[in-house]
Amino acid sequence: YNWTTGSKYINGRKIEYTAAFGYGGQTLYLVPELDMILVLTASLAEGNAGVHIPVLRTFEAVVKK
Repeated sequence: YNWTTGSKYINGRKIEYTAAFGYGGQTLYLVPELDMILVLTASLAEGNAGVHIPVLRTFEAVVKK
């Protein structure tokens, strides 16, 4: 039930997304502009701490300069 919208600036481009966050790093990103669904399953001891790193790296890999 924890859905949110947001955006990230990647390579100078604003990318908007809808995301759902679960416990321990379970994350779902919907990025219509890139025709992308990103699902991360994890078991992070500190809740969602650190989950932003693989998300950012994935966005950077998909978004061309």
